[in-house]
Amino acid sequence: MFQEITLINYRRPLKDRARARGFVGPYKWTPSQPGKGRGFYQSSKGLFMDSHGSSIDLRIEEANDHLSGSRLSHTTGYFCNRDSEGETLQPIIARLPRSRGFLAGWTMGQGMCASLDATIYEDIESAARAAHSMAEYNAEKSREDQERDFFDEANEFDETEDDE
Repeated sequence: MFQEITLINYRRPLKDRARARGFVGPYKWTPSQPGKGRGFYQSSKGLFMDSHGSSIDLRIEEANDHLSGSRLSHTTGYFCNRDSEGETLQPIIARLPRSRGFLAGWTMGQGMCASLDATIYEDIESAARAAHSMAEYNAEKSREDQERDFFDEANEFDETEDDE
């Protein structure tokens, strides 16, 4: 499996490619590991997979609708930033065709990115609980990344002041 893939348009003349590298580098992306899940965009018209750019089309539902009597049913999302404001990850589940099971995942809301895990759950309540766990974990990871970036920027600022 490739760790990173670099895309270069070799149809463009060499002179144009060299000039473009001065302000735009080659496109790079890191493919996801097989079996680690799938990202997609949620439609801006509701809880649907966006047909543009998505190769899968599953029925999506809010995970909270299937957790009656649980404290998790009152948790509408998990904050992605350290200030507990703004973007949240809301837990969702996707129904596989022909009653083959359920997938757990999260979404950032209408017209935003979403993700589904590749693990198939037999019952809907287990998938809903896993969706909450997945959303909470990814939101926490996002907060940690922001915290690390914040401190890295602060340290860079301190080092430039010391040099002067």
